[in-house]
Amino acid sequence: MVFACLLAAAAAADPLPAKDQMLVATELIQGDVFVKTVIVLMHHDSRGAMGFVVNRPTEVPVAEVISDDDALSGYEGNIYWGGPVQMQSLRAMLKTDDPPEGAERIVGSVYLVPVDDSLTDALDDPSNLRLYLGYAGWAPGQLDRELAMGSWIVVGASEERVFSREPTTLWKELAPREEHRAAIGFR
Repeated sequence: MVFACLLAAAAAADPLPAKDQMLVATELIQGDVFVKTVIVLMHHDSRGAMGFVVNRPTEVPVAEVISDDDALSGYEGNIYWGGPVQMQSLRAMLKTDDPPEGAERIVGSVYLVPVDDSLTDALDDPSNLRLYLGYAGWAPGQLDRELAMGSWIVVGASEERVFSREPTTLWKELAPREEHRAAIGFR
């Protein structure tokens, strides 16, 4: 009963997270994994939730992730930490008006795309391509409980936010303001 009341209160305070939404960590998130993160959601349903941390570029050299003979070996952008699940996997987001086959729209002209030879044209402008190691994932109901506890706020996703020119400052720009913090119990 208490959980249901908390969930109802959280739903009334923030929109329910969906594919075109972002999660912004509140101060309740502690530790190194999700503290001060911004996550663009790919899905949130009865099977759980999945998304990518968009504000954590890494210092991982491209050569450690992409072999010299790979079509993306000329990629000059950062490799991003997408989340703690399947850290050995590489995924790509592309900002384009002409998505390749197999692309899944995230928001606006931003797509989750297969990491394959179809991305070689994107190397001409690496500001429109982001590569992610891993992803963020939640079991069924887990994200709902975290939302009810006030661990995340939900904001609208946009191309500008997903492909922020200053990703390391994105959390500070979107972090809960004082009035929201007071409403969920922060002092």
